[in-house]
Amino acid sequence: YQRRVRGFSPEAMGNACSQGGCLQKIQDMAFPKTPEQIEEERFERVTIPMLMDGDMFSRKPTGMMAMMQSDHPGFMKLSATKDQLCWSSLEQSSGQPAHQNVVALSEVASVKQKSGNVLVLRDEGDEVLLELESKSAEVVTEWVKGLNEGLERLGGKIHLKAAKDAKREQRLEEMKKRQEQRDQMKASLGVNGMKYTAQVMANQ
Repeated sequence: YQRRVRGFSPEAMGNACSQGGCLQKIQDMAFPKTPEQIEEERFERVTIPMLMDGDMFSRKPTGMMAMMQSDHPGFMKLSATKDQLCWSSLEQSSGQPAHQNVVALSEVASVKQKSGNVLVLRDEGDEVLLELESKSAEVVTEWVKGLNEGLERLGGKIHLKAAKDAKREQRLEEMKKRQEQRDQMKASLGVNGMKYTAQVMANQ
């Protein structure tokens, strides 16, 4: 006797199991996912690993001194916390990258492809945060698509984390100021107390 799972034959179940991930495949057949769920899983399984694995990008100089500077070959990837882009030069200094840039995703307002193989990140004021060049236009296309999707899907979480971090920094700063005030008060009381003791002893 063989039972069927919501209209799927034992043969179909057997084929799913033979391809690996038996339980997951049966669940997928029994409980079809929505297009949004499928896209979310693809983002987590494909796009995020691609961004976290990173790729080779040369940082292009920007600003008024751009004409006097040269490109720096390097490597960029998404941080393990999924809230920062980290670019590091291949050039080393004392065992560390000679040049580094860390850009919080919460600061990124746009990600665009320029001249085929150039990736440009800009903030809300349209200022260039990073301009990176790849040897492959296809790589830049993948990164533009992946980063824009990341900003869309992770944006709420990123801004929430940034807000929490800002509140935590504010609390720490307030605690530091209160501690400094207490220390100043203690010091002031200590000096006055010593003066009072000295006056009493002098009058005896």
